[in-house]
Amino acid sequence: VQLEKYKIPYVIIGALYRETKEYSSVDINNRKLVYDSLDYLYQKGFRNVGFINSLPQLTISMEREKSVRMFEKTHTDMHIAKGACADREGVVAEVIESLLRENKEVSTFLVASDIIAKGIYDYFSNQGKVIGKDISVLALGGIKYAQTLIPKLTCAVQDYVAIGKAAVQMLKQRIDGVCEEEHKFFESYIEEGESVADQK
Repeated sequence: VQLEKYKIPYVIIGALYRETKEYSSVDINNRKLVYDSLDYLYQKGFRNVGFINSLPQLTISMEREKSVRMFEKTHTDMHIAKGACADREGVVAEVIESLLRENKEVSTFLVASDIIAKGIYDYFSNQGKVIGKDISVLALGGIKYAQTLIPKLTCAVQDYVAIGKAAVQMLKQRIDGVCEEEHKFFESYIEEGESVADQK
């Protein structure tokens, strides 16, 4: 890394690519984020879930996949069909159809972003299905569509403002040579909308 070569302080926002004291990082606790989201759906009574992750080569996707496998080990009565796609519009339909071929009972989706969630809204709305009644959707985070989709999207909220502020503070400490903590993780919480039905 050129920044390390020239002793330039920096902070990474996102997953660690290696443990070192040479830089600081700020990130979401992605394993807990996914585990808690699956548990939220489990407590709602869902047992057939489609999980649409980000592209598999991304570090964040790998972390989330590990959490899914962990959840499956402790909740053997939940069946999770898995897929992945790029985080952009227009590419979700094929993944949905693949998940339904794997498990035709899937009517609940945990997805990596609100952009993928919009793809699910569009796909099933075109089939006459009602989001929040026939189909349930929970998104991990959300910026672009979280507040505009109808019905309102249920999200595992990530405080991007707090993450940004923490990164700036840590960088300032790095520059001053008094960094108090090297790696900081933020927790998420479920902000309920109207996109997840209650199966109980």
